[in-house]
Amino acid sequence: MISSIITLVVSFSVLCSLAYFQMYKLASILLFIYLVFNIIIWQYLVRVAKPLIILSQKIYIEEKDYFNFNKLVVFKKYLYGRWQWWRFGIGLALILTTIVVTFTPITMIIVEIVGAKYPITTNFVTVGLMFLYIIIFELHIWWERLKVSLRIKILEELDEEYEIVTDETYDRVRKNILNSVI
Repeated sequence: MISSIITLVVSFSVLCSLAYFQMYKLASILLFIYLVFNIIIWQYLVRVAKPLIILSQKIYIEEKDYFNFNKLVVFKKYLYGRWQWWRFGIGLALILTTIVVTFTPITMIIVEIVGAKYPITTNFVTVGLMFLYIIIFELHIWWERLKVSLRIKILEELDEEYEIVTDETYDRVRKNILNSVI
């Protein structure tokens, strides 16, 4: 968590510095490299985690540790979920838009069209797109992390309060209770 905050602060600081010096082309290319690097690291983690997840699933099933098995399911959905691809797709669309805006005269056209009604500059359009990318890209992952954290917390609380029993155990306990009443 702390490393994510540091990464966000450093990334944003670098982008602000580049924006201050009006180095938008370099900033947009760095954002693209950051996204590609992010995808590569994620795919590496997916491949490294897969055998560990499979082994853990087997152990939890054998030991009938259903709460930890379900916590693992929550983590697995986080790691392998479609939300990752959506996040990367939206990030790529925003970065490619930023690259088009910084490397073509389209920004001037946008400024002329919108600037007639609202006072904006080419810097505003470029920096706005970069800021939007950072906010959406980072907020999405923090939202997913919050959901995972809450789900695991709920499972931990349930594990402290309840015991999951199999059908066989339930039937045996039920018969014992019914026999003791009769």
